[in-house]
Parts: sequence; structure tokens; C-alpha cells
Amino acid sequence: MGHFLLRKFNDIRMLCLPSAMHYYPDFSRSTAVRRFRDEIHNTPELLEELKRLGYDERRRYFPPGQMAVIIKYLGD
Repeated sequence: MGHFLLRKFNDIRMLCLPSAMHYYPDFSRSTAVRRFRDEIHNTPELLEELKRLGYDERRRYFPPGQMAVIIKYLGD
């Protein structure tokens, strides 16, 4: 696994929209974000690990540590 997203955004916060569009490129922006957030909430282990790292569903970005966890569960 190449960890493209993690390498590309290792030193900055990754916005939710680019993350969502990476995982759901064939959907509209709003649908991609909704599906991405649904995927997070429908994967209990992922959600739990993100919460331990301070995940707040109202934020529009993910710090590098949270992006690493997302990649761990959803792939690159």
C-alpha cells in the first residue's frame, strides 16, 4: 500500500472534501462527503480510534494522525 494521501498531506491537515473525493470520485461533492462520513460512522473500530485522536464530526479537516487511521481502515 503506497499511502498516497498520507504522504501527500503528512505535514498539513487534510480537508474532508479532498479525502471524500479520493474515496468516492464518481459522486458529486456533497454525496462523496456524506458517503465518506457514513463510512467512518459505519466502521466502529475506525470511529473509536478516530475519537481517541480527538475526532469531531463538525470539523472539515483531519490532522495527519487521523488521516493515517482512515487509511489504515479504508485503504489508500
